[in-house]
Amino acid sequence: MTSRLVPFARAEDSAIQELLKGFVLVHPLEYIAEQTGMNARTCRTILLSLRPRLLRPRYYPWTRPDGTLALWDDRAIEAGLRGFVSTLANCYYDRACQSNYAQGLREERGCRACPLDALDSEGDFGAEYLDAMRHHIDLIRFVYDRIGIKGERQMHPRTLFQLRYLHTMAVLRGREESRKRADGDVDFRDRSPLSSRSLYETLLADLRDAPLEKQEVYRGERENEYDADERVRVRRHALL
Repeated sequence: MTSRLVPFARAEDSAIQELLKGFVLVHPLEYIAEQTGMNARTCRTILLSLRPRLLRPRYYPWTRPDGTLALWDDRAIEAGLRGFVSTLANCYYDRACQSNYAQGLREERGCRACPLDALDSEGDFGAEYLDAMRHHIDLIRFVYDRIGIKGERQMHPRTLFQLRYLHTMAVLRGREESRKRADGDVDFRDRSPLSSRSLYETLLADLRDAPLEKQEVYRGERENEYDADERVRVRRHALL
């Protein structure tokens, strides 16, 4: 029986460890491929297949923390987590709205038809909290632009948003909690509890306990077991 971290990739564990480092430090795919000696397509497959593991409780310190990076708080859960994620996803997929703001065509980040306003129908969140949600949505775009991943056409839209959201919040939480080098980048030697290095070591221990198998590679357009039954209505070109 093989003990490799990702048996189907035919890659040495040292290469997979380098990929995990790129996963938590948000390195571009081409750079990860260069560092691991694997092609970019294989690196992309493994990286994307790691994201569902972030739903596991061992990652809650990064994906459901207290503080400014948390959207998975008690208020959101009480409002209905499924509807909450769907609403955030609808905002995320409105690329025209984000583009108009980025080009200076609109002064406010939120548009008149912003779906996030529906989350504050009772006035419990407030404008500052809604703006923070929009900021986090923009951070997801920033992270995936930096990695170099665009469309994931075989994935259900809300599932895709949920996984991108979890990944972004986890890696940014790690960065926020890490000691920085003189150049402002993460000091990967910092092993404090919520650091990027600790997230890396948690992922590594996870793979040592249960290597990544082919069954975990997302295939086909279907609802995942961790996705809820409420679908996000988005235009097809929004996923391209």
